[in-house]
Amino acid sequence: MMWRSKSSIAQHQVIESTLDLDYPVSVRRSSRRRSIELRVTRDSHIRISCPLELTDTQIADFVRTKVDWIQSKLLLNEKRAVTPIPRFEHGSCWQYRGRTVSLELSLGSNLVVLEADRLRVQSKKMGAHDLRKVLKAWFIREAETLLTNRTQYFADCLGVEPSKIQLRQYRAMWGRCNSRHEIAYDWRIIMAPDSVIDYLVIHELCHLAHFDHSPHFWRLVGSLQPTYEESKAWLRSNAHWIKQTFC
Repeated sequence: MMWRSKSSIAQHQVIESTLDLDYPVSVRRSSRRRSIELRVTRDSHIRISCPLELTDTQIADFVRTKVDWIQSKLLLNEKRAVTPIPRFEHGSCWQYRGRTVSLELSLGSNLVVLEADRLRVQSKKMGAHDLRKVLKAWFIREAETLLTNRTQYFADCLGVEPSKIQLRQYRAMWGRCNSRHEIAYDWRIIMAPDSVIDYLVIHELCHLAHFDHSPHFWRLVGSLQPTYEESKAWLRSNAHWIKQTFC
């Protein structure tokens, strides 16, 4: 006969509730949790997961210590809601290196020409699929040229040398650097301002010197871009619509 301890046969308990603080907070208490976790979802719901024994007062006190963080997340969600995802149609507004440009579509050979605030796109067919293909190819070529040049420039500044540069399309991250000194960038960064593009390049190159996110790493980043926090904030605020473009 096999004997089991009380802890092994104890039933998992979960209690769901809502606290009405400065805003409604959904609370999920679980006997399996050992720590408290706060989340603000994309649709601005505030959720707490915590141990079963935590009281409403303790949870309220914890939420009050996170008010600034919660407000920043709610504001970010508001910005996401009002930033439209670019459309493949005549007159649609797009971003190129932080500049707003308007699509001007016409039939012709597959060609894209940037003129002032217009992005003139010629395509053999005017369907969204065909326009997407032509535009994507152009953005990738532009990104490859710019990212290669900026990588070489900042590599020389740092005295490092990547073994390979690749363009990728990542779901969440913007770039990576591995132990073989290969660097990859999400080519859609070409839609961001030049300072943000430079930040991404600097960030990945600095990993060739510090393969972590230690204070030494961030000091090295700051030595080349003292305002890098602004670039990080821009990416946090605009990642949603960029990542939805050409997805």
